[in-house]
Amino acid sequence: MMSSLFCCASIQPYRPKRLLHEAKFTTFISWAQFSRTAAPGTSNNEKIDLVELKPDFAVQLVQQVNYGRLESKRYFIPVDGKDDEFIEVLENDLIQANFQKLNS
Repeated sequence: MMSSLFCCASIQPYRPKRLLHEAKFTTFISWAQFSRTAAPGTSNNEKIDLVELKPDFAVQLVQQVNYGRLESKRYFIPVDGKDDEFIEVLENDLIQANFQKLNS
């Protein structure tokens, strides 16, 4: 079964200030508000090869209520050649592709 990425309509950034990578996050949030996605690998059982896809960035979506414990972490990369569509990948895929974390 598909699930919505956001639990509510009033999503707020952790730190509401303009950053260098703001456009990437704005695009992701716009996509995520109207998208539904299955967990990675459940739709077609294909392994996603990030080395082959060569995405420029990945977005980490963290679910945390009122600064409490982390309830979940999910990762998304832009679909090759499309600026307004993303696919979910596993954290291990990002590690294997040698992604570096940039807090923005």
